[in-house]
Amino acid sequence: MDGQARKFVTNWTGSGGERYSVSMGPGVIDSTSTNVVYSVSFYITDTTHVNQLEFDVNQVIAGGNTVIFGTQCNFPEGFWDYTTNVASSAHWNQSNIPCTKANWTVNTWHTLSIASHRSGGTVTYDSVTFDGTTTNFSSASGNSSFALGWSPVGLFVLNYQLNGDAVSTGTTNYLDQMSLSHSQ
Repeated sequence: MDGQARKFVTNWTGSGGERYSVSMGPGVIDSTSTNVVYSVSFYITDTTHVNQLEFDVNQVIAGGNTVIFGTQCNFPEGFWDYTTNVASSAHWNQSNIPCTKANWTVNTWHTLSIASHRSGGTVTYDSVTFDGTTTNFSSASGNSSFALGWSPVGLFVLNYQLNGDAVSTGTTNYLDQMSLSHSQ
């Protein structure tokens, strides 16, 4: 969209996938921000064998734990999921917000913003804005703090992950205008 999109060619076998990450630079070290908005423009060439599109923000907070603001569009279930910590493992919880392949028109740019906030390690997922339409999460909250041993305190990491189905194939997609807004 702005001439600086990142191209991702993802191939998988047996329901595999790929996670892509970028650590925010030294100027973005911040352990005190509690409100985050992950925004991106997204383009995909084929969703036929895609199961999930995942968009996460990780933040190392004071005390050393990592809070995962985890969301995914879960095509087989037809809803956005959000993550919580259950017995020290990430657990996907189905939300009230629909998310289907029909919404993700192929060979078209889509805009996405996901807003969340935290209190300590408890994350509340606020809203998804997809192609200009904002839908609020309902009762989407829980502990999302993990003892991962990451450093330094204040580190932000943005993740994008694509998971495929059992068919061994792949797809190409592009991310552009990726940004993280954070505040107290």
